[in-house]
Amino acid sequence: MRTPVAGGESAVLVHIDFRNPQFNEEFDEFIQLAGSSGLSILTTITGTRDIPNAKYFAGTGKVEEIRRAVADMAADVVVFNHALTPGQERNLEAAIGCRVIDRVGLILDIYCNTCPPGWYGAGRIWNGRKAVLVCVVPAKPNWKRIDV
Repeated sequence: MRTPVAGGESAVLVHIDFRNPQFNEEFDEFIQLAGSSGLSILTTITGTRDIPNAKYFAGTGKVEEIRRAVADMAADVVVFNHALTPGQERNLEAAIGCRVIDRVGLILDIYCNTCPPGWYGAGRIWNGRKAVLVCVVPAKPNWKRIDV
């Protein structure tokens, strides 16, 4: 099992523009989220699709482009600006050769790692972090428990 995103890790960001508003996420907000998590952004890869690919979310050509970028830049993690299924994360990690997280994982990582202990009362944050971990650990099997 691997740990969540750590500050200072190098990342390749991936944003797929769908013509369907159901799948679209805000690109500018995604860049700010990645910066807030402490990631060192190496490059951003964008693409356009009508619907998500069931196996990889992005198409096979885009996955190969991501794999090359990760290899060329020695990235630690690939972050998708969309919610991925556990199967898609596994398939992408196998195809790309590095850790892959989605938008939801990035947001949860920011919440778990950046809230100062005294923020709105230490007890409330402690309980909030525990609640996030209870949800994250079963849903994201490539994460391990975080000491809070």
